[in-house]
Amino acid sequence: MQSNLPQGYDPVNPGSPQPGPGPTGWRRFVHLHWLRRPVGMLKIAEFVIVFLAVCIMGSVGNVAGSGVPSINFFNFVYPTVLINLIVRFILFTLHWYHRVWHYMTCNFTMSIMLAIITFLMLISSSVVIGKWPGNSTIKAGGAFGLIACGLFAIETFFYVQKLRENGKFATDGVTAITGEAGDAPPTAQSANVI
Repeated sequence: MQSNLPQGYDPVNPGSPQPGPGPTGWRRFVHLHWLRRPVGMLKIAEFVIVFLAVCIMGSVGNVAGSGVPSINFFNFVYPTVLINLIVRFILFTLHWYHRVWHYMTCNFTMSIMLAIITFLMLISSSVVIGKWPGNSTIKAGGAFGLIACGLFAIETFFYVQKLRENGKFATDGVTAITGEAGDAPPTAQSANVI
């Protein structure tokens, strides 16, 4: 991997050659480079599919029957997942994931959170499809829900794999899937270096 840092650069020594000016303007705050990586493409696909599932199920008119609680559960799970995606997208794009508590973006936490989300999505989509076999709108919303569940299962697999390879705090939220080396959370010894 080629580095953009000058030869002999040492971040601790102010006398060493310093790097160039770096990004300017809005690029100092907004980081979209992660969207070209697998995690970014997966996030975009997840957002689009979950958004479609929420819109389709939101367009269902008044229905009566024993399956109404399944629609209510679907309408709870998927908007919650959509809010989760929006929050994580903002954290990654604005690089705020470095500012949150490191347990919130570590491989272990992300693996557990995504496994729970995937399970809830699977349950809500399957129950909605099973309870309303004759309503094509509800079946379409449930089908998009199952597709989104599959995408979240892929992301869960990636985080579990990174957890097994690199450990609990080996990578942060963005680089967990990309495979780039991440930073471990600060320890008592490393906090006193600078």
